Amino acid sequence: MKKIYTIIVFFVLCLIQSSFSQNDLTIYYLQSIPQSTYSNPALIPECKVHIGIPVMSSLYTSFSNGGFNIKDIFYNRSDDSVGINIDRVINKLGKKNFLTFKTQIELVSFGFKAKQNYFNYSMSEKILFRFGYPRDLISLIWNGNSQFINKKADFKGLGINAIHYTEFALGYARTINDKLTIGGKGKFLIGHANIWTKGNSKMNLSVADSSYDITVNSYFTINTSVPPQWFENKDFDIKNYFTNFNNKGLALDLGIQYKFNDKFTLSASAIDLGYIHWTKDVKNYSHLDQTNSFIFKGINLNDFLNKSDSAFDAEIDNLLDSLSNSFNVSETKNSYNYPLNSIVNIGFSYNLSPYDKIGILLHGEFYTRSVHPAIALSYNRQLGQMLRITTTYSINNRSWLDLGLGIALNLGFLQIYAIGDNALGFLIHDKYLISDKKESFIFPSYSKNLNLHFGLNLVFGYRKIINIPMLNE
Repeated sequence: MKKIYTIIVFFVLCLIQSSFSQNDLTIYYLQSIPQSTYSNPALIPECKVHIGIPVMSSLYTSFSNGGFNIKDIFYNRSDDSVGINIDRVINKLGKKNFLTFKTQIELVSFGFKAKQNYFNYSMSEKILFRFGYPRDLISLIWNGNSQFINKKADFKGLGINAIHYTEFALGYARTINDKLTIGGKGKFLIGHANIWTKGNSKMNLSVADSSYDITVNSYFTINTSVPPQWFENKDFDIKNYFTNFNNKGLALDLGIQYKFNDKFTLSASAIDLGYIHWTKDVKNYSHLDQTNSFIFKGINLNDFLNKSDSAFDAEIDNLLDSLSNSFNVSETKNSYNYPLNSIVNIGFSYNLSPYDKIGILLHGEFYTRSVHPAIALSYNRQLGQMLRITTTYSINNRSWLDLGLGIALNLGFLQIYAIGDNALGFLIHDKYLISDKKESFIFPSYSKNLNLHFGLNLVFGYRKIINIPMLNE
């Protein structure tokens, strides 16, 4: 028995070290956890009743950078010092890249079965921050503007998508027969803050052959709904922030699971089909005329150095005024609809035995008017009455080295679980990154995606299974 607890502690430590992936892929086939319904509302948990421990039932955080990872930045010089290689970083970038942070805290949750029916409820706080940055922008900053002579630098994809909202979700699933299960979840949403660069925004830059003048053309819309105290020297009223119910939204999750036989199962889901309508403290910034452009001829530093501070400030103000007038950015206060980033999952699983299952998950997230795919291969093992372990290998966000782990441990009516889509990325030594003399087990130098999903539930009425050996004592 000591070995099994040693393995449990090791898995948990691995997951905690990787405490920040863009997608929660590993949880999909860990159906012993009630929170698996976040991925597919038709996945009915194995227990009859569950109650989430308030605030602790589901804590999820993730960080991802699709452009590059840490090992792309640094290299080892001949004198054993560490250098920075930005050119290698630029070569690793895609045309459009995203830096993403997500977090979700489940405040309240419970669910129960009634014959062939399953009902569940949850209340959660959700935060998303996504920054889109094009390769040409980083290349311009690092290598200058001469590379874009007689051609355009494409800044399409540049923008911010940041949102915080509260979700109230009521779910229902029903086992129609031995083969078919369907489920759905209705969500009422309250928006608290939002900054959104619409997906059709564009910007490009070109450089004149002889004069090196820079011409910028743009087409963009930025919608915001944030408390004015954020930009004013006033105390932030957190009570008013969380009790503001002006920004309302609706969303829907749909799911299905079909068992062809005792071995093969097909499942599919569509998550977060909906929007939030923003009306409180709204401001819209738009430049919709692509024929306008701003020509920047540069700054004569000698002229600036020979002028007084007031003259210098005046020149800067003139430059900014010229920029503003050229782009003709309009400011309005119109309400707007913000679409959620919808997700589609398609899963295939095969039971190797009553205790072993393999699966494949096709995952797609929709944002910036395109689909961002991921694929995960999983192996699920049930060890006795108390332990379920899942391992995954996923290809996600231009990363080919995501090895995930998930455990669910039932200690009587207390369930503890920890999941990470890239729990083993940090085990690659830094000696492969910088120096043969340096090793580290905590530096995720090869990881583009890092996450942790952890929680505590009270579970009752778990179905009995045949006792099987845990591990050799």
